[in-house]
Amino acid sequence: MAFRSPGLNSSDFLEIGCGLGITTALAQGNYKTDAVGVDLSGAALRAADRYKKNPFLHFVQASAFYLPFEEKSFDILYSRGVLHHTYSTRAAFRAASRYCRAGGGLYLWVYGKGSVQEGLFRRAAFLTEAVTRPVLSRKPDSWPGVAFLSCMGLGYMAYNAYRRTRSPEIQPLNFQRAVHAARDRFTPRYAHRHDVREVVGWFEEAGFQDIEVVDWHCMPAADWDDYRRNVGVRGICKR
Repeated sequence: MAFRSPGLNSSDFLEIGCGLGITTALAQGNYKTDAVGVDLSGAALRAADRYKKNPFLHFVQASAFYLPFEEKSFDILYSRGVLHHTYSTRAAFRAASRYCRAGGGLYLWVYGKGSVQEGLFRRAAFLTEAVTRPVLSRKPDSWPGVAFLSCMGLGYMAYNAYRRTRSPEIQPLNFQRAVHAARDRFTPRYAHRHDVREVVGWFEEAGFQDIEVVDWHCMPAADWDDYRRNVGVRGICKR
């Protein structure tokens, strides 16, 4: 979902919240340029070791609020499923947006309100999340935490299997990836939800134009639910 604005000659890429660096590596391959991945966790160090033979891939352990780069250093900024886990998604976005060059593009995907308000099942899941998050965010690796996340992982696998009966193109989840998904859902201290107008407003405040809300109909069928219930927005920096 990263993109190039018309007339852009270079395409230095920055992913904020890169995890193990898979998307950063794909972007580097697609754009044939230097790509940088940043993550607050130790995953950035594991990514650096995994891709150490690629001289065009760089990984840094740092906060989205205090990136160790000069402002306006990148043509493409990408962040998916990360900034809503900070104390303030808006503040994190404003901090990160300063690193986008004029004429460059920024893409942001965050949790939407539809991810908790749509249907009885999702409301129940959100209630479970609200109850367990204060405990799990402090001790996710305690034995009760590991047991809970393992159970949730099995639940994720069952739900994934059900979804694949309806949409076979959805990628199957193994146990490790399912537990990782459960950890991402239940253990971060924050998990804010936002509506489209709110996110578009952040882009406008930061001086972006040509702002586009990603239409879930245009995405691969396997991603429809993620984009229908959540919020993806992109824009061009005009500062």
